Amino acid sequence: MALRAVWCVLLLFLVSASYAAPGAGVTGEAILGGWNPVDPESKEVQDAAKKAVQEYNMKANTPNYFRLIQVLSAQSQVTSELNYKITAIIGETKCSKSQHEDPEKCELGEKRMQCDFHVTYSFLFVEPRVKMSCRPINVSLSD
Repeated sequence: MALRAVWCVLLLFLVSASYAAPGAGVTGEAILGGWNPVDPESKEVQDAAKKAVQEYNMKANTPNYFRLIQVLSAQSQVTSELNYKITAIIGETKCSKSQHEDPEKCELGEKRMQCDFHVTYSFLFVEPRVKMSCRPINVSLSD
């Protein structure tokens, strides 16, 4: 229920911003129905990214959990749904999925993935829908 309230507030904010600002969309204001950049560190983006990583952990055929390391970029779109496009770095932990531990509390291993997540919140579904595309990346862990 709280998620729906957040969605409604965000929708009202974006609608009012797009209609109240003269020349909306021309000078970088939010465009209703369009993709708009959002702060990768915002609570809403971080929550959507963590939800996407949970979905990755359920679907990926890997022995260990992954967890969110960093959101690189994010965009949002408000239509009849609230959509996020998120590019993030996730890391494999040292916790086995068979142990059912909280990945957020697990020590990170060496493997990293860059993922493009599309997270959709809708009034029709309790849980968000997540589409994802991930690829391994090389990182130097000597820093």
